[in-house]
Amino acid sequence: MRSFLFGILLTATLSTALHAREPYSEAQILEVEAWLPDKPGVTHHPVTDRAYWDAVKLALGDGVIAEAEKALQSPGPPWSEETYRIFFKTGSREEGQAMLKPFWDRLQKFAAAECMEGKGRFLKAIEAQLLELSKQPSWVLPAHDRNQEIIDGKAQYLELRSANLGYDIALTLEWFGDKLDPAVRGAIEAALKQKVIEPVFAVLEKNDPLITLRHSWRTMAMNWNAVCTAGSTGAVLSFEPSKRRRALVVLDAVANTRDYLSGFTQDGYCSEGPTYWGYGFGHFVALADLLQRESSGRIQLGQFPNAASAATYPDRITLDGVNFPAFADARTTSGPDGMIRWWANFVVKGKQEPYPNSDPHAKMGGTLAQWQLIGLSATAPTTTPPPAAPLGIRDEFTDGGVLVSRMLTAGKVTFSAAMKAGHNAEDHNHNDVGSYVIDWMGGLPVLDPGSTVYTAKTFSKERYNHPILSSYGHSVPLINGQLQSPGRKAAGKITRLDFKPDADLWSVDLSACYPKAGIKSLERQWTFHRGEKPFLQVSDTVKFNEDGTFETAVVGSATWAQASDKIWLLRDGASILKVTVDSTQPAEFRLEKLLNPDRYEPCRLGIKLREKVKEAVVRITYEPADEAQWKAAKPITNLPEISKLPN
Repeated sequence: MRSFLFGILLTATLSTALHAREPYSEAQILEVEAWLPDKPGVTHHPVTDRAYWDAVKLALGDGVIAEAEKALQSPGPPWSEETYRIFFKTGSREEGQAMLKPFWDRLQKFAAAECMEGKGRFLKAIEAQLLELSKQPSWVLPAHDRNQEIIDGKAQYLELRSANLGYDIALTLEWFGDKLDPAVRGAIEAALKQKVIEPVFAVLEKNDPLITLRHSWRTMAMNWNAVCTAGSTGAVLSFEPSKRRRALVVLDAVANTRDYLSGFTQDGYCSEGPTYWGYGFGHFVALADLLQRESSGRIQLGQFPNAASAATYPDRITLDGVNFPAFADARTTSGPDGMIRWWANFVVKGKQEPYPNSDPHAKMGGTLAQWQLIGLSATAPTTTPPPAAPLGIRDEFTDGGVLVSRMLTAGKVTFSAAMKAGHNAEDHNHNDVGSYVIDWMGGLPVLDPGSTVYTAKTFSKERYNHPILSSYGHSVPLINGQLQSPGRKAAGKITRLDFKPDADLWSVDLSACYPKAGIKSLERQWTFHRGEKPFLQVSDTVKFNEDGTFETAVVGSATWAQASDKIWLLRDGASILKVTVDSTQPAEFRLEKLLNPDRYEPCRLGIKLREKVKEAVVRITYEPADEAQWKAAKPITNLPEISKLPN
C-alpha cells in the first residue's frame, strides 16, 4: 500500500512556478519517524565490511587506489582568504575555485581508496584533510557567497559545493568510525554541524528569512535543487541523531524533488542541456537510491510523473550515441557522463546491469555518495542485459520543441542533425531559438558553441552581452540589426511537420523572437534528407512591414575553405560539409572567429543581403563533402576575431 506521505506528494500537481512551501503536518512527520532507523547512518558498509569492499574492488579495479597514491604525492595549495576574495574584486571565479577544489578531491580519493584497500595506509591523509577542512571559514564557492556573508561570519547556508562536501564528510565519518583520531573527529563534527546541519534547520524549524532566501534552490526546477537536496539530505540522515529532524528532511527532499522534476517537460526534455542533465540527474538518482533504502522501499522518487521520461533524455537527444547538441550551457563535443546514464537505468528504470569496470568512470568521479552508489550497484545481483536498442531515425521532444533527425547506414548513424525551437527563458538559456547542429561521420562541422567560462557577469543582466550566449553566436537570423530578445515570449512556434522514412520536414515561426525588428513574419524550415545523397536544407522566409535588412549565419568549426562565390566548405577533423547559399537577393559574406577563452571558439559565417528588402528567402544547403573537394577549395586564414557584440 502506498504510504500517506508519498501518496500525497506524488499526486501533487507538478508546477514550475516558485511557491511558498506549506509546513509539513504532524501526521506526515510521525509517519516518517515511525520507519526511520533509530540511529543516523546511510551506509551499511563501513570499512570493516571487507567482504563488501573487496567485492567493490574486484568489480571496479585499482583505478581509485592509483589516483589516491598520486594525490599523496601532490598536496594542493593552502587555504587563502585573499584568493577566496578575488571573485568579489574582479568577478573571476577561477582563482577561488582552483584553491578550494583539491581539499575535497583529496578527501574523496583517500576515503574511497582506504575503503577498497582497508590497510590503514590512507587514514592519516584522511585525518589531515578533515582537520584542514574543519579550520576553513567557508565551504561554499566564492561566487555563491552572497554579499560575502559567509566569509565575513554573518551567516551559514548551503549551495552546490558545501551541501555535497558535507555529505561526503558525513560518509567519511561513518565509514571509518573510531579508526579516526577523536580530536579530528570532534573538530570536523563541530564544523559539519555549523556549516551544513544547522543551516538546514534554520529553514525547516526556524523559518529564518535570510537562510530561507539563500535556500531558494529548494523550489527551483533545475540542477541546483537536485544537487543541494541530495547533499543536505544525505548529510542530515548520516549525522543528525534526532529522528524528528531527519523526518523533516525526508519530507522536504520529496517535496523538493517534485519541484526539480517539474523543470523537465512531460516528454523528458531538459532545457539546461546535456551537461547539466548529467549534473542534476546524477544527484537525483543518488538521492532516489538513498531514500528508497532509508524508507525500506516506501519512497520511490522514480515514480514521479516525468522521472522515467527525464531518465531517457540523453538516449534520445544524442546525435549518434557519442555526440550531443550543446544547447544551453553545455560541452560541444560530449554529453552526459556515461556513469550518470548507467545510474539512471539502474535506479529509475530498475535495470540490473553490472557496472562496466573497463569504463574510465570506474575511477574516482562525482561525490563519495555517488561513488557509493557504484559500489552498491556493482555488487548487486545482476541479470544478463539485453542488447542495446539501436538509435532510431528520429527523436522528437514535442513539449521541449526539439527534433533530432538521423540517417542510419548498416545500423550506424552516419548523418544527423538536431534542430531547436524552444524559447529564450530556459534554464541556462542561450538566445538560440531556431539553432541547429549537424553531425557527419562523428564530426560536428556545424554546432552550438556551448558554454563560456563563468564570471560574475554570466548570470547577471549582462549575460547576453557575450557573443556566444546571445543569438549572434548561433546559426540564426539578425534582422534590422536586432538580435533575438530574451524571455519566455521569445519562442518558436512549430507550424509544420512532415516525417517520412526518407525525409523529415520541420517548420518553426521565429517572429516572436524579434519583437522590435519590424517584421510581419519569419519562418525557418528544415528539410533533412536521408539516402545515397543526404543533405540538410535550412530555409528562412522573411516578410517586413517596411523594407529592412536581413542577415543569417552559419556557426561551426574554425576550419573553412571557399569553393566559389556561394559555396563554402567547413570541416571538423575528417568530417567535411559543403555549404551552398542561395538567396532571392544578392548577399555578402563575412567570416569571423568568435573568441571564447578556455572554451570552444567557433567561426561565424555571416550571410547578409546587400540591399534592404520587403521580403526574401535565404536557403542554406549542407551536403557531405570529401577530401578532393576540400583540396580544390581555397583555405580561409587570418580571420578577424570578435570578442564582443558588434555595434
